[in-house]
Amino acid sequence: MITCQLSGGLGNQLFQIFTTLAYSIENNISVMFEYTNETTKYLTLDGEKMRDTYWNTFFVHIINLTTYSLSKNSTIDISSFFPYKEPCFEYTPLPIEIASRNMKLVGYFQSHKYFCKKQQYIFKLLKLTQMQTMVKNIYDEFPFSLETAVSLHFRIGDYQFYEEHPVLPLEYYKKALRRINEKNILYFCQEEDDSLVEMQINVLKEEFPDFLFVKAPNTITDWEQMLLMSCCKHNIIANSTFSWWGAYLNQLETKVVCCPKKWFGTDKIMDIPESWIKI
Repeated sequence: MITCQLSGGLGNQLFQIFTTLAYSIENNISVMFEYTNETTKYLTLDGEKMRDTYWNTFFVHIINLTTYSLSKNSTIDISSFFPYKEPCFEYTPLPIEIASRNMKLVGYFQSHKYFCKKQQYIFKLLKLTQMQTMVKNIYDEFPFSLETAVSLHFRIGDYQFYEEHPVLPLEYYKKALRRINEKNILYFCQEEDDSLVEMQINVLKEEFPDFLFVKAPNTITDWEQMLLMSCCKHNIIANSTFSWWGAYLNQLETKVVCCPKKWFGTDKIMDIPESWIKI
């Protein structure tokens, strides 16, 4: 049996869950996630933090693969599973030996190569199409259809204080908008960044006077915002696992995804699908 240790926000959790599911499918072994309301602690500049999990929302259709579904008499003890720690940030194939014992994946596993061969199978497990239809029906107040829109994501927040995670320059967004050249723009950002992003949007409005820029309301939950991104025609992402997944979950074969060529402030390289345009 295999499980994983969830840590970080929604984007990080998706990498961990997809990697675990793909390994279980490929090796024909059982999977069991620990049902908790919060992730394990992880270190930030402000100290240790925990993040919410999404078992009752985004991942509700695989809640049967969590300890929530176990009977009180179950003998499964995930805390006793042997930890397999990710050896490095770069994609490293998971050893087949993991399948021979109860194992817990510990790490970020930030590469689509861990699960791309089982992507469609996992989409079906999550009932992704059904979830996308649901959010489109709930949030239909935009002045354009999502099928004609480009999602645009700003990630600022704590990136202002991390040398490893630089804030993307406005020039990146200008180049991406010129490359895609679609006029309906649905942009996303954290509420705390509203004023900073508004200044950047005002510059973009002057640069692209024929474009319509509409902000996704802060009242929409983070997981619903990610699904809305995935429903757009094209995607312009930030150096963030959140919008990486907003683009990856976009099931349109004709989608165009623009992403930053330099993801980190160090020499570390983010694994990006080959079809995405690096700017």
